[in-house]
Amino acid sequence: MSGMTGASMLRTRRKDVNVKPNRKLDRKSSRGMLYENEELRLRTININAEVERGQSDIKKLKRENEQLKREISALRYEYDRLDSMLRERRSSPEHSDSIFNCHVPRSKS
Repeated sequence: MSGMTGASMLRTRRKDVNVKPNRKLDRKSSRGMLYENEELRLRTININAEVERGQSDIKKLKRENEQLKREISALRYEYDRLDSMLRERRSSPEHSDSIFNCHVPRSKS
């Protein structure tokens, strides 16, 4: 047996397995392994699908987060613009009677 290569040794061992007297038990055992392997394969597929869904959710949340950041930035810019306009109107003497300080008469109904 020392002159055999690795591949031929494996073939010889495989042949020896088939010669065993408890072939029925071996076949059952092998079938059990197939079922176990199939179960593990299905669990792996489910886990991978769950991970993929999680990654997809993360991508969606990142996009949403970026959109919200842009909206916040636009709102800050708009607030600063309006705030500076308001300060400018309040500080200038010609706008002392602006819409912010004047009395608007109510219409009679």
